[in-house]
Amino acid sequence: MSLGLGMKLPRASLVAAALAITLLATGCENAPWNQPPKPQAPIIVPVAPTPPPNPNKTLLGTWQASYPGHPLRVVVSNDQLILGTNYIATLADHTVDIPAGSTVFKGKPDRNVPNLVVGKQACADSGYTNVRWIDATITVVDVNTLQEQLVHPKECKGYPRKWIRVVNAPVAASPD
Repeated sequence: MSLGLGMKLPRASLVAAALAITLLATGCENAPWNQPPKPQAPIIVPVAPTPPPNPNKTLLGTWQASYPGHPLRVVVSNDQLILGTNYIATLADHTVDIPAGSTVFKGKPDRNVPNLVVGKQACADSGYTNVRWIDATITVVDVNTLQEQLVHPKECKGYPRKWIRVVNAPVAASPD
């Protein structure tokens, strides 16, 4: 057999060469660099769970507190003079014993109990005389109900007090 170059090769050599080229070509097809990539398992990035809302950070707004005699409106805001969450409650209604605008409670969320606010309650005698600050706690029952208690209940009359959120008042979360 002639390849057209003036060379004569035996038929067996041609068959062997063709077989070698065929094996080489099929071997390259199965080589790792010619294979499609194997599918990999998706990478799952864990997401930190969202912590439950802290109920003692929902005090901002207008409340109706059950003071002795009749309920009075109290506005709870964040004390801008102190960094962090520090509540200050001022009386919105005027009475004979307590003038409107008076601070009646100061406190901050308890670090360990999520529905507790610890602070001080203003206690005064008739005519807003002999004003003193008594240790008190506010327990957040839900976003619309608070329960205030004095640490030493006999220091001031009329406790425990229940606070109910005034309807249509904004429910804002306190800043951290």
